[in-house]
Amino acid sequence: MQEDKKLSGTVKTILVITLFGVMTFLTLNIHSRCGIFNYHSEIFSDKAGYYVYLPATFIYDFNSKKFPDSIEYKTGEGFLFDRINNKVTTRYPYGVALLELPFFAGAHIISIIQGEPSNGFTQIYNHAIDIAAVFYLVLGIFFLFKFLIFYFDDRTVGWALFFFLFGTNLLFYSFRETGMSHIYSFFLISAFLFCWKNYLSGNEQIKWMVFIGFLIGGIIVVRPINAVFISIFLFLDAVSFKERIIRLFSLKYKIFIIALCAFVLIVPQLIYYIYLYGKPIAYSYGNEAFIYKFSPQIHRVLFTFHNGLFIYNPIHVFTIAGMFMMIKKKMVNGYLALLLFISITMLYASWWSPMLGCGFGHRGFVEFYPFLAIPFTFVINKMLRGSSSIIKISLFFLMFVMLVYNIKLSYAFDGCWYGKGPWDFEELKRLIFYRIFIT
Repeated sequence: MQEDKKLSGTVKTILVITLFGVMTFLTLNIHSRCGIFNYHSEIFSDKAGYYVYLPATFIYDFNSKKFPDSIEYKTGEGFLFDRINNKVTTRYPYGVALLELPFFAGAHIISIIQGEPSNGFTQIYNHAIDIAAVFYLVLGIFFLFKFLIFYFDDRTVGWALFFFLFGTNLLFYSFRETGMSHIYSFFLISAFLFCWKNYLSGNEQIKWMVFIGFLIGGIIVVRPINAVFISIFLFLDAVSFKERIIRLFSLKYKIFIIALCAFVLIVPQLIYYIYLYGKPIAYSYGNEAFIYKFSPQIHRVLFTFHNGLFIYNPIHVFTIAGMFMMIKKKMVNGYLALLLFISITMLYASWWSPMLGCGFGHRGFVEFYPFLAIPFTFVINKMLRGSSSIIKISLFFLMFVMLVYNIKLSYAFDGCWYGKGPWDFEELKRLIFYRIFIT
């Protein structure tokens, strides 16, 4: 790595503090105008289902009769009460609540000190979730930066992360939908890749296995479906099939350490399922299933006006370009990134709701941006080092246009697609041209 491409520690610290300050301002500013108990608030619908473990555990002892009247309806029925058996029911795993815990505790203490209602659902608890999301965004960016500089110089990574944050829906889930699981998964996968890369680089101390184990456990209890993709990450940098097999066998007893640490975080979820269903393993999503497995709705995941990935995140054309550029050079991580992208697409294309309901730019990809950032950064690196001035300026200008498009659309988007079907072009035009350029 060339010395003139490095950023000083002071500059990095200033950038981290600035990012935290800017994102905190953005999220508190927009949510202060939304109020609570509505679909824009931090504790509503799915977000309430993730969060309810905290007040249930630390305020109401999982006793549904102690909760405020009709709170399940005020918060969009993200959780419900079994009045007959006096149980708090949510189909969502507890991982998001675990990561929100320190911020919930802070809000609870402040509420008590100030003599305000400490019921877990006032404005201060909502804002605590905003701070949590920004915290894990910044921490995720930090680990992602540390991971990517194994492959690229500091300034290249800095530019790549700037465009990746403000040019994709990572931004939307960092300051708008702060109670959803995606930003928390983004942090966990960033940290996992950083720890795994350190292990692969010769730092084979047991501590990395412990970290990796807890991170895998966290990934599972935040969003269980993401566990499907961990196997892809394990083959990071493996240049041959033989090396992949050798790598797996070389783990030996370390797999036990990883499994044990992961299990520690999974146990509370099993206990909750015993409490709710009477058994430790249960499928909490009812009749929701992969009904399109024989006719995957790929076009709806990637291109539909209703949450299509490329419609709302056109900057990902550079991510895809990076994959093929890396594959052309026979770089294994290019193949892995493409495999990951195809796997995510096929998974959600087979789901009963391919667009995942309300969302911005297909939220199912957000947590995997730490790995998809590799081909994106590869493109940035080529632009900075190998392109002519005219091409470089043109491509960066195009990226800035896409970045502005994403920022403005992140504010204009109301949280759900309201068109008459997924291909309502008039609604798309209204959303883009009227809301963005006139309001």
